[in-house]
Amino acid sequence: MNDDIKIELTPPSSNSKDDEHRKELLWESREEELLKDWMEEMKINSIKQGKMARKTKKLYALFGVPATLIPIVLSGLTSLEIEPLVNSLLMITTGSLIGISTFFNLGKKFAQHFEYEHKYDELARELEKELKKPKRHRIACDVYMEKIYMTYNGLNARAPAV
Repeated sequence: MNDDIKIELTPPSSNSKDDEHRKELLWESREEELLKDWMEEMKINSIKQGKMARKTKKLYALFGVPATLIPIVLSGLTSLEIEPLVNSLLMITTGSLIGISTFFNLGKKFAQHFEYEHKYDELARELEKELKKPKRHRIACDVYMEKIYMTYNGLNARAPAV
């Protein structure tokens, strides 16, 4: 064993420049009302994201299914004489549907909307759970409000537009 390694253990300093007389923010009706307002906004945002996710998913299917089926059906009909104009129009339609779906990135958008529906709902439920606890068993109000504020602002900044 190495005897030349020395580990110095020093107790934490009691000469901190922090305010020793600072008291945590207590849970009062003003803070609870603000958090309840945020919780309602989160629930509304969750519902909006969910509606947009379902709408975008329908558009994704509306553009994606025909774009997939038209070439499959046409390849199965090779033994039949299909008018070249009809064949060309169907292929142009397929290309247009694929282009629209790709340009608007519908697959990624509906996944993002579902993700943020879940994130808003999860944060609202966490807040609801904390507010249901007796005040003496809750996390310090100022710490908890800052945590929720930062998380909520982050969600609002990154969430896809509704």
